[in-house]
Amino acid sequence: INFGSHTEATVERSVESLRHSLRRAREIGALGVVVHTGSATGGRPRAEALAQVREHMRPLLDELTHDDSPDLLLESTAGQGFSLCSRTWDFGPYFEALDSHPKLGICLDTCHIYAAGHDLTGPTGMRQTLDLLVETVGAGRLKLIHANDSKDVVGAHKDRHE
Repeated sequence: INFGSHTEATVERSVESLRHSLRRAREIGALGVVVHTGSATGGRPRAEALAQVREHMRPLLDELTHDDSPDLLLESTAGQGFSLCSRTWDFGPYFEALDSHPKLGICLDTCHIYAAGHDLTGPTGMRQTLDLLVETVGAGRLKLIHANDSKDVVGAHKDRHE
């Protein structure tokens, strides 16, 4: 899934895949669906890719009208390539592009955020990262933590687990 792709077929498949996942999640009583935030491909500017995210993802959020509709949980990437969202503050423009929709939340992957450059190893590393997240998107948006390790050093931009 990549809503920031320059390839129309990829975007169309992304829309249908996410729509299907959200529908199935509701049917099984899931609380959320996790989706990676994607990347700007084809040499396009980040702002153009985010506008495309808005165009294609916002309508899917608007379809989540039932009380038991799942949240859409954005998961950042390790920062490889032209990722739209890897550092904590990258969630800000992403949330803005989607009007901070009430069904929008965050899945924080500890390997990804560490690989992107947030040092979680010190005594205050996680607290600082979480405080920055709240400052960026507001309280109550963190819905899930994918806690795992990393084979690489902080800021390596590689998604590699033990």
